[in-house]
Amino acid sequence: MEKSTGWVCLHRKMMDNQIFKSDKLWKMYTWCLLKATHKEVDQVVGRQIVNLKPGQFVTGRHSASKELGFKSSTTNDLFNQLKFNNIISINSNNKFSVITLIGWDIEQVYQEGTVIKDSIRIGNKSDNTFGTNNNLNNLNNLNNKDYAQMAEQLWSIYPKKKGKAKAMAKIPKLIKEFSYEELERAIKRYTDETKGRDTQYIKQGDTFFNVGYVDYLDDNYQPTEREEEDEIIKEFQEINKKYG
Repeated sequence: MEKSTGWVCLHRKMMDNQIFKSDKLWKMYTWCLLKATHKEVDQVVGRQIVNLKPGQFVTGRHSASKELGFKSSTTNDLFNQLKFNNIISINSNNKFSVITLIGWDIEQVYQEGTVIKDSIRIGNKSDNTFGTNNNLNNLNNLNNKDYAQMAEQLWSIYPKKKGKAKAMAKIPKLIKEFSYEELERAIKRYTDETKGRDTQYIKQGDTFFNVGYVDYLDDNYQPTEREEEDEIIKEFQEINKKYG
């Protein structure tokens, strides 16, 4: 995918927006705009072919942090802020994430590389969710209540609900460090691995969120041979379905 050509649109009213008032958040937001593809493309990522629509791009936690010059925890926090306020959506697996800029088809209008509207709808109250600060009042930082809500959601999908108090004190810190999506994937991996196992051999929630989660993070997880075979088969099936 060609990354060094093309234009993106910014409305002057963005200067009054909460995004503009945070240097790091503004850098993250404009980075997302510049990374997104302007047209539908198929991008090869590892052994997979990922179909990207306009306004989408592929990234990973480490690659994004390296490009932005932020710590991984800062990058995750900024992604969470944009996601929480409906600026982006994130679809992740254990290898990469597809970021979608919500409202791209409204704000960015192109025809053969030329902007065909004098003004875009960012900042226009009647046309776009970015037009007011209603969704962005807390963009500088998600508050404790926001992280507590995300922690409750993660707790609800963990298979052995013991030791909640200690776990709930730990989970918000993990969300800031690794992101909600990565922890969700870690829980799913552990849940799949322990499916059918006697509950006495499943870690209590406080144990898992204290140290047990580490082996199931994206960078650490080692799938079983059966899981690898299933993944390869699934990838080939997807390719055959698309191009067969």
